[in-house]
Amino acid sequence: MTADRRDRILSDLNLAGAGLEIGGGYNPITCKDEFRVDHLDHADRDTLIEKFASQGIDTSRIQTVDYVWSGQTYAELVGEKRYDWIIASHVIEHVPNPIQFLNDCTEILTEDGILSLVVPDKRFCFDYYRPPSGLARLIDAFVAGDTRTTAGSVVEHIMYAATVNGAITWDLTAGQSAPKFLHTAEQARSLYDSIAQDGAFHDVHAWAFTPASFRLVAEDLNRLGLISLRERSWHDTEGYEFYVQLSRQGDGPNVARATLAKSAISAWDGDSEQAADRFQDLMSSTVSARSRDLVELARSHSRGEIIVQGTSGHPQIYLIRDGRRHAIASPAWIIGHGYAAEDVIVVDDAIIFEVAEGEILVA
Repeated sequence: MTADRRDRILSDLNLAGAGLEIGGGYNPITCKDEFRVDHLDHADRDTLIEKFASQGIDTSRIQTVDYVWSGQTYAELVGEKRYDWIIASHVIEHVPNPIQFLNDCTEILTEDGILSLVVPDKRFCFDYYRPPSGLARLIDAFVAGDTRTTAGSVVEHIMYAATVNGAITWDLTAGQSAPKFLHTAEQARSLYDSIAQDGAFHDVHAWAFTPASFRLVAEDLNRLGLISLRERSWHDTEGYEFYVQLSRQGDGPNVARATLAKSAISAWDGDSEQAADRFQDLMSSTVSARSRDLVELARSHSRGEIIVQGTSGHPQIYLIRDGRRHAIASPAWIIGHGYAAEDVIVVDDAIIFEVAEGEILVA
């Protein structure tokens, strides 16, 4: 773990106060020899050591587990104790009921306590092809009182899991090949059957978020009165994860909900300010062409296609392929598919719209 990463997680926490780390596993952020910290996990230390050692993982940093969670509320587990800060790194995407998780954390925080979350960005991990988890399913899980990952979550996780060059996570700043699906429909159906027949439990990412989608649903849940925590700070994606701190005194995102909503939609396949900036760096000078010439230019290109943007400055970007113009959902699609400057040209908007319309490219 880098110093910068740790600093982002611990920033603004009252580290002289009492803390709790949830789900630290074999790679905790905090250790008992440094902080006044308790650890809560799904198993005791000996069981965690046995589990991770069998996977060839270094177990030297596993902490003594003060509270073994088995489905009860955190308040029931810790009693009267209250914490000045709670850290949960790569936890909320696993829990079956995020609203209940946030409320459980709230209940054991002091009045000015802070919950510091580290969340994988679905655009840069195996959740790449999954839609961001929305408000409806979060609320439904809460109303249903879900305590186990649902069959739908397991199937979605398996059906859409992807890798890039064999890796299940990748850095947002690296040029990558297109993610490839990891599992088959048969494998997903097998897991579905095991859940339907005997209630088998599978620990998967039940939820998939981008920074914008998470910030939006967290704010909406607060406005609806379903959670009392609110965003107090956030740090955009580094590598494949982003950082959010919540508290009762949080001011919220200070970004229009519509802006977050638009970002959440366009971020389906990895939109980001960094990707937009990198796309602009690719733009070449304006090319004069007729629509027929544009199609022919795409066909004769080494890739059999070209990226075009209009001279008007309209943000929409298109791919010309197979005699059609395909709207691209975000600049990150271009970055993620390895296009270079010689693949990108600017032409008159009217020329683009003379080319037959194709589908929208979102992955």
